[in-house]
Amino acid sequence: MTIWVTINYYQLGQFSKFVVPGAYHIGSNTFGNLEDVAFKNPDGSKVLVAHNNASSASTFKVRWNGAQSFTYTIPAGGIVTFKWSGSATTTQNSYAINAGGNAAGAFTADGYYNGGQTYSSIASIDTSGVTNPAPQAVYQTERFGNFTYRLPNLTPSDAYTVRLHFAELYWTSSGQRTFNVALNGASALANFDIYAAAGGANKAIVKEFTATADASGTITVQFTTVKDNAKVSGIEILPTATPTPPPGSRIALNAGGNGAGSFGADADYSGGQVYSSTASIDTSGVTNPAPQAVYQTERFGNFSYVIPGLTAGNSYTVRLHFAELYWTSSGQRFFNVALNGSQVLTNFDIYAAADGANKAIVKQFTTTATSNGSITVQFSTVVDNAKVSGIEILAG
Repeated sequence: MTIWVTINYYQLGQFSKFVVPGAYHIGSNTFGNLEDVAFKNPDGSKVLVAHNNASSASTFKVRWNGAQSFTYTIPAGGIVTFKWSGSATTTQNSYAINAGGNAAGAFTADGYYNGGQTYSSIASIDTSGVTNPAPQAVYQTERFGNFTYRLPNLTPSDAYTVRLHFAELYWTSSGQRTFNVALNGASALANFDIYAAAGGANKAIVKEFTATADASGTITVQFTTVKDNAKVSGIEILPTATPTPPPGSRIALNAGGNGAGSFGADADYSGGQVYSSTASIDTSGVTNPAPQAVYQTERFGNFSYVIPGLTAGNSYTVRLHFAELYWTSSGQRFFNVALNGSQVLTNFDIYAAADGANKAIVKQFTTTATSNGSITVQFSTVVDNAKVSGIEILAG
């Protein structure tokens, strides 16, 4: 019997010897005939396996932590493994990852993923609808399928802004791709349709959320297919800070959506899911309405907002913005709202109160910041789902 030993045999030997259980993938690249893949072990050590497919030697440089590097020449057809030590507890403040692609601008090459496949396009991407878009190259690549990103070394229990970058590169109509996204196990997007949300193919869209790093300092972003394939083009993890409003100023949040006008992106929430609509909203019945985009998004279900950074014992005005985006008659949605445990809305029916669908309405209340300087706004479903489109906290 003849046994043929291929390059895969040697590759497996390199991985099994140096990449230990619990390690995670941090990057991979292909530069011509040179391929590499890198991992980080639980003890913080890094492992890089490189393979030269060329018929001649190849020299390359490995760089990490911004300034540290070394150069190595690998012979034709050779495979080599590098392992070097590092701290297992190094804290990282942020991430910007080009899913499915190489480094582009401030976005690093794809890494920290498990599962999925990659795809790329040369189509021009319209980024005009996105505030602070990623480079074009980020939207021209993607990771698709059922997959997970695990972003480690963040500060445990700290809040972070998660920005997910999308563009529909394949389908030319809505309803062809839908998928779910979860952050640390909590639903962030349900039945998300990129084409429908962006208003067409090859149009960039960003969905922004707040997530808290778990006890190990990790944020996990999970993509699950509903129809066709889940996908993402870029992931950003940014530190989140809610500023303390000085007297006369305000905090304004676009529930379920990105920043819009003076309203910041959705933050400081626990629970619920998000939904959006492209319907035109009638704001004529509201004094000092929010931008249209605020009423076109919502957080729904059973959820709460804890707004921090206020002055303990001070009085604040709370303005809650609503619009019925789904139901076309009254009596289909009822819910309760409480401020710091005191109920302020009971069996609230947005359609009935606003006298129609896609009509803005604002309910205004006064409450006092708690001893820890926060205001809690709790939404509880009675029939269908509680929901809100925008929250304003106005200092006295």
